[in-house]
Amino acid sequence: MRQLLSAIAYMHDNNVCHRDLKPENILLKNKEDIGMIKIIDFGISKVFRENELENQPRGTVMYMAPEIISGNYGKEVDNWACGVILYVLLCGRLPFYGKDVYATLKSIKHGVYNLELEPFKHCNPHALDLMSKLLERDPKKRWTAKKAYSHPWIQNLNMAMKVNFTDEVFRGLKKLVNMKGLKRTILMYLTLQIPEKDV
Repeated sequence: MRQLLSAIAYMHDNNVCHRDLKPENILLKNKEDIGMIKIIDFGISKVFRENELENQPRGTVMYMAPEIISGNYGKEVDNWACGVILYVLLCGRLPFYGKDVYATLKSIKHGVYNLELEPFKHCNPHALDLMSKLLERDPKKRWTAKKAYSHPWIQNLNMAMKVNFTDEVFRGLKKLVNMKGLKRTILMYLTLQIPEKDV
């Protein structure tokens, strides 16, 4: 999360918005060095002009910010995606989901996520605090990547390294990786949203 927030802060300082941040787009530089990540897949990234807003929905549904669904959004959507990624890393489940794409979109719009799951009982309260700042529904109140990077949980490496991952978290992460049917549904939804010339 520390490296991810640093990279996003740098991108946003240069007016670049990724628009499709998710665990699948964060890779290790190499297998031997788990301390160095790379962000990939800038295929739908956008350079935003000052105060510019976008209205075309882009990205992977489960990581979309509520304002993408509403149709007016800026770079803040990447910060929301970082919050979703942190949620997934801490408990092994997605914070917003439904029986189909439309139910998932409705769940995201409501912005209510479950902190009563067993893995959260073992979480550092600072990690949960940071997650709540990134999963703020109002993009104007949502923490920026730069502000999140300065959060005590990110800056205090001793504190950040003390994360208890239960077997439930690993099982959940494995299940997420194997969600082929859901991936197919999401890809279908995305292709319907992308203009024909871009498909």
